Amino acid sequence: MALRYYRVAGTLVNKTRSLQPYSGMTGYNGVIARLQQAISDPDVDGVLLDMDTPGGMVAGAFDCADIIARARDIKPVWALANDMNCSAGQLIASAASRRLVTQTARTGSIGVMMAHSNYGQVLKSQGVEVTLIYSGDHKVDGNPYEKLPKDVRGSFSVPYRCHPADVC
Repeated sequence: MALRYYRVAGTLVNKTRSLQPYSGMTGYNGVIARLQQAISDPDVDGVLLDMDTPGGMVAGAFDCADIIARARDIKPVWALANDMNCSAGQLIASAASRRLVTQTARTGSIGVMMAHSNYGQVLKSQGVEVTLIYSGDHKVDGNPYEKLPKDVRGSFSVPYRCHPADVC
């Protein structure tokens, strides 16, 4: 059996210039391209994704997972947590035919995180007044110069509520 081995390491990002992990990052575009090469190669019987990532960007992650899910219907795709496979890494690994872990691996932690800082009072105390000039009702939602209203905070979590059921 010929198995194609691909390293998926570091922070996951939507696109990199390299198909291989590069400067501490792996691009979903590289994972997808390499996976498609392996699937179309008649000499390859399966793919092993050697995962060592804390996770990364949501942009591109679900598309990558969808392509892995389609590929596993053609050839087996294994995802090995070696030694970390968290957040977006766990998301794309969840689409594989089979998930494997080393004895000391850390996995899981699928979710999103966002931070909001309000610098308005600090700037005001320094004599700086910020004037936001904008068009559109929600263009400045979450800006760092005002307190974050509850309705705006709630709207930021809406996109996340759409996806957890997709992860199995």
